[in-house]
Amino acid sequence: MNNDGYDDFVVGAPLTNLGGNYYSEGYFRLYFGGTEPDTIADIEMYGDQEGMELGASICAGDFNGDSIDDFILCSMGNGFVYWGKENINTEPDLIIGDSDNLIAYLYPAGDINGDGYDDILSGLPSLNWNNGAVDIYLGSKNFDGIYDHRIHGEWASYFGWRISAAGDVNGDGLDDFLIGEPHYFLGIQNQGRVYLFSGDSTLVRIDDSDNDSNVSQSFQIIGNYPNPFNDTTTIQYSVTTRGIFYINIYNISGQLVFQKKKVHNAPGKYTMTWNGIDGCGNGVSSGIYLVTIAYEANQYNPIKIMLLK
Repeated sequence: MNNDGYDDFVVGAPLTNLGGNYYSEGYFRLYFGGTEPDTIADIEMYGDQEGMELGASICAGDFNGDSIDDFILCSMGNGFVYWGKENINTEPDLIIGDSDNLIAYLYPAGDINGDGYDDILSGLPSLNWNNGAVDIYLGSKNFDGIYDHRIHGEWASYFGWRISAAGDVNGDGLDDFLIGEPHYFLGIQNQGRVYLFSGDSTLVRIDDSDNDSNVSQSFQIIGNYPNPFNDTTTIQYSVTTRGIFYINIYNISGQLVFQKKKVHNAPGKYTMTWNGIDGCGNGVSSGIYLVTIAYEANQYNPIKIMLLK
């Protein structure tokens, strides 16, 4: 992972609190290989939230195609991406997941679409009332941490509880994978079932980077309802590209009072709700507020909303 020619390994301990500050914050330790390996971690980091469970799963591979292995640490909600490089530190290069697309477990999948990049599978067994789902993240030189495809489970059977790479089972040159569904039943309660999925060369990564020159035309705050409001309002917006967006709410003095991160893997119309609180969970005063949508460093199309108490 540090490009020195020796294999390295990462250890996660999600239920520990050796940092002494939180319960089940978790930690990870990275050990570099060498001519004289030892038991002293070269890099370690602790979770910073109670119940974060940093290190719940660890996924490694060359996801950005630079010939250096990368690794992703999973916590209860996010995946922290570390690109392989000579000077690895504890600061992640990319964070996967948000409040709408929580990460549960990450698994290396091999190259399931034959494009030369390692791919990632994310199990979401509790999604949609325990129906479960599995997200596919296709590796790319422009890997952005947004899932490209989702396989849905059904019947509250915790689809995606366990996942495993299977190698090239059918000999077609593409890696295959297994998905477990432990609570599936057909005559026997919770007998479980395992699905084998073949690799598919038609799976492609949605990449709208060619549209960057028209980025200001891509996003719009449509409006909100009700307006004025005295409790909760629903903000409508549209995007015409995949990406990570931020809905920002400012007071009339231009101060940022609330921000919501939204990750979308496809164009479309979306909504979010705001219940009149700031980023610290405190209620804000009555008045006029401005709502904008932001992509990278740019903000577009502000609208005014009114809170009445």
